[in-house]
Amino acid sequence: MNTDDFATADEAAELLGVERRSVYTYVRRLKGFPQPKKVGRTLLFDRRALHDWRAAHPKRRRSAPDAPASGGGVVDAGPPGGEPTSPAPLRRNPDSPPA
Repeated sequence: MNTDDFATADEAAELLGVERRSVYTYVRRLKGFPQPKKVGRTLLFDRRALHDWRAAHPKRRRSAPDAPASGGGVVDAGPPGGEPTSPAPLRRNPDSPPA
């Protein structure tokens, strides 16, 4: 058996852009994920099958870790070159009863 056509779990993880433990999870849980061949005590994955699987299952895009979770907003930093402005004081509605 020519092992050049095969990848270890670490190499498979790097090829797929995931962590090694994810590769083992995929083996157990995902139908259609390339199953490894056991050579001695080592599991080897067919490189071509991994490339084909990745092509059929593109990597998910994640938002930036510091991006706001929902819509976000723009923070006013004040006038250019100046100090940030403080928010305007709240004004009481003249029609509401006194506090």
